[in-house]
Amino acid sequence: MTPTGEGPNRRGLAAVLVLAGMTLIAVASVSLPVASTRHVAGGVGAARRDAVWIINAYLAASAVAAPLATRLADRVGRRRACLGCIAGFTVATAMCGTAASLGGLIAARVLQGLLGGILVPLAQASLADLARPDRPNPMGAFSIALLISPPFGPAVGGWLTEASSWRFMFLAGVPVWIVALIVCARWLPDDPPERPAHGRFDWIGAAALVVGLACLQIVLVEGQVWDWFDSPAVVALSAMAATSLGTLAVRCSRRPDPLIRLDMLSDRHFLACVALGAATTCVYIGSLSVISRMVVGLMGYAAANVAEMVAPAALTLLVLVPVLTAASGGIGGRLVPALGLVVMAGGALWLSAGNLLVAPEQILWPRAVIVVGMTLTLSPVNSAALRGIAPERRSDAASVYNLFRNLGGTIGLAFATVSGERRLQARLDLLTGAHLNTLRPAVDLWLQQQSDRFLHGPAAGDPTTADFLALKALDELRQEQALALAYFDTLLFCGVAALLLLPLILLLDRRRIAPDPG
Repeated sequence: MTPTGEGPNRRGLAAVLVLAGMTLIAVASVSLPVASTRHVAGGVGAARRDAVWIINAYLAASAVAAPLATRLADRVGRRRACLGCIAGFTVATAMCGTAASLGGLIAARVLQGLLGGILVPLAQASLADLARPDRPNPMGAFSIALLISPPFGPAVGGWLTEASSWRFMFLAGVPVWIVALIVCARWLPDDPPERPAHGRFDWIGAAALVVGLACLQIVLVEGQVWDWFDSPAVVALSAMAATSLGTLAVRCSRRPDPLIRLDMLSDRHFLACVALGAATTCVYIGSLSVISRMVVGLMGYAAANVAEMVAPAALTLLVLVPVLTAASGGIGGRLVPALGLVVMAGGALWLSAGNLLVAPEQILWPRAVIVVGMTLTLSPVNSAALRGIAPERRSDAASVYNLFRNLGGTIGLAFATVSGERRLQARLDLLTGAHLNTLRPAVDLWLQQQSDRFLHGPAAGDPTTADFLALKALDELRQEQALALAYFDTLLFCGVAALLLLPLILLLDRRRIAPDPG
C-alpha cells in the first residue's frame, strides 16, 4: 500500500518522478550497448556482427510486449504490474552482466525487452491519468524521459565499459533498479478498487504476435546478408510473418476484447500521432546508428569517447526543458512538431555534407541538432496521442502507440544497415570506375610512391611485394572512402525522409494538440 499521510500534491509529484524515471531507464537500456558491441563480442567469443542482436533482441521483445501491457494491467492492476516488471527487470539486468555466452546474453536481453516494453506504456497511461488542469502536465516528464534517454544510453554504456568492463555496464544498473523498486513500492498510486471487466486472454493472437514480429525482425536484420528474397529462408520467414500478423489483425478485428485495439487507428488524430511517432523514431534511430558506426568503426573513436558526443545534445536539452514541457502541454500546436522535423532534417543534411577529414565538433553539433529536432517533434506528439481519449481506453492507446514506436526503431536500425551496405557497393563501383583507373596519371604516381616506400620497408627489397602492398593500400583507402560516402548518403536519406513527414502534421486535430482547458 502507498502511504496515506502525504498530501495529494506531494504524492502526485512523487508518482510523476517515479514513472518518468522508470521510462528513462527502460528506454536507455535499449541503446546502452550500442558503443560497446565490440567489447561484448570479444568478451563472449562471438563475431562482432552477431553482437548486434543484443540490441535487436531488446527492440523486438519490447515491440511484442507493448500490446500485452494493457491485458496484464487489467488482470493484476497497474501498480502490481509495474512492481513485478521492475523486479523482473532487475533480475534480467543481473543475468545480462553474468552471461557466459552470446546466446545467454541475448536471452537475458529478450527478458529485459519484454519487461521494459510493458513498463513504458503503463507509465504513459498512468501519467495521462494524473493530468489535472490546475497543475503542470505530467506528460511533459514522460516525453522528456522518453526522448533524452536514447542519446544518453550509448554514452553511459561506453563510459562504463572503458572504465571497467562490458559486464559492469549491466551490473551497475542492478542497485539502481533495486532503489527504483523500493521507491515505486512507496509512491506509486494504488489501483482503483474496481478494475475493468475483461474477457479471456487471446493466446492464439499472442502467439501470432510473437511469431510474426520475431520472423519480421530476423528478415530485417539478416535479409541483406542472406541476399533478401533470393534466399529461401527469407521467403519462408517473410511468409510466416505475413501470415501471423494477418491472423493477428483478423482476430483483433473480430474479438470483443482483442489483444490489440487496432480499431483505435480509425481515429484520424490518433493515427497521425502513431504514424509520426513511428516514422520519427525510425529516422532518428537510423541517423544515430549511422553516426555511432561512423565514429566508432570508421574514425577509430574508443567507446568512452562516445560520451563526449552527448555533451552538446545534453546541454541543449537541459536548456530546452521548459520549452519541451510547454510543448508537451500543447503550447505551439502543430508548429512545434513541424519545426522539429525541419530541425532534425537540417541536422542530418548538415552532417551528410561532411567527409573523413571533419573535426569532432563537426560531428557533435549536427548530432545535437538531430536530437533536438526529434525531441521537439515527439514531445507534443507523445502527449497529444492520448489527449481526447477516454480514461478507460488510455492503456490500450498507449500500447498501440508504443508498439508502432518500437517497430519504428527496429526498422530504423535495419534501414541504416541495409542502406549502408547497398550504398557501399554503389560507391565502390563509382570510385573504381571514375577515379581509380590505373591509366590516370595521379593514380599511377600514387602507386609508384607507395611502392617505393614499401620497397625499403615491409617488402624488404622485393619489387613484386612492394607493388602488391601498394595496391592493397589503395584498396583499403578505397574501402574507407566508400564506406564514409555510404554513411553520408544514408544520412542524406534520413534528412529527406524527415522532410517528407511534414504532411502528417496537417492530420493532427488542432483542438487535441492544443493546450488543455485551464
